[in-house]
Amino acid sequence: MESQSSENHEKPLLTFNALYNILRTEKKESTLQQFPDLFYEALEEFIKNKKEEIKNLKQQGDNEKLKKEHHILKNSTKIAKEIINIRAQKIAKIACQNSLFDEEVMEESNILEKEKKIYEGVEKNIKQLQKNL
Repeated sequence: MESQSSENHEKPLLTFNALYNILRTEKKESTLQQFPDLFYEALEEFIKNKKEEIKNLKQQGDNEKLKKEHHILKNSTKIAKEIINIRAQKIAKIACQNSLFDEEVMEESNILEKEKKIYEGVEKNIKQLQKNL
């Protein structure tokens, strides 16, 4: 994944290969990987651009390239969903561990703003269950 700036607040430039590499790393590592703050916005933009490209290719009648781009969109969407699921599982694990010990045992810093609701929801529900004991 190429970053357009050294700042973590810039939208990264995503490609199919970048998504595949992100998935491979996220699967391989047990810890939540650090992503640019605007990763999900870049992911949404990448998928939107692929859909627009397919629409334009349909109008042009370029069936060979259209087939290729459909394949890229389908696989990119599948990879994106898998990345989201893996990260959600890791975030839930962090929330569980931290709730169990009532302190930050596992690092939360790699949780993106759009992912914080997952963490907070799991943590809140666990604390509610523990409160009733």
